[in-house]
Amino acid sequence: MGTGLAGPFQTHAVRAGSLDCTRQPGCTAGGVLCPQVGSRPGVWYRISPHHPLVPAMDGGHDFRRQTVVDFGCGSGVLGIAAAIKGAAKVICVDNDPQALIATRDNASRNNVADKIHALMPAQFKPAQADVLLANILAGPLLDLAPVLLASLRVGGSMVLSGILEEQTEEVAEAYRLYMDHLTVTADDGWVRLHGQKSEPCLSTHGSGQ
Repeated sequence: MGTGLAGPFQTHAVRAGSLDCTRQPGCTAGGVLCPQVGSRPGVWYRISPHHPLVPAMDGGHDFRRQTVVDFGCGSGVLGIAAAIKGAAKVICVDNDPQALIATRDNASRNNVADKIHALMPAQFKPAQADVLLANILAGPLLDLAPVLLASLRVGGSMVLSGILEEQTEEVAEAYRLYMDHLTVTADDGWVRLHGQKSEPCLSTHGSGQ
């Protein structure tokens, strides 16, 4: 677990609001079919209304024809939701092989296997994506900032979560020079950062200012 990315069943991911468990097959949340996880028959997951990335999924963003990166994908819930909502290509990245197996299985169950590319971090190349979602923890978000920023096109949207309120400023500082209109949303001790990649900020950062 070199990068510290969340696996599909890690407690901290659930504590952060990443999964809301229900035992009703075929349930929906925001129009998204709930994927079944791995080899646990009858256990389905949906995106909680309090999920830190729900605004990216249900807040009016048009995913049609876009490329999306879901970094630290776990069971693939967010990437699959983006695919169902019309994304042309979704790159799901996790350092847990079981997470990638679950993601591929869930993509097949939701009829979007042709759109989902599940990769280990070593296989991932910066994608110039339209949207980048990362529901991981503050430490990995800091360590991975260069990789995540390089994976988003100028003008693309980045949504980061899994951040405790007291970690907000440190994580925001790692991304602020590269992002326009970086907004902070807090809920029950957890924080979501959302912004758009900005070319002028990248240029300023590169000059050492």
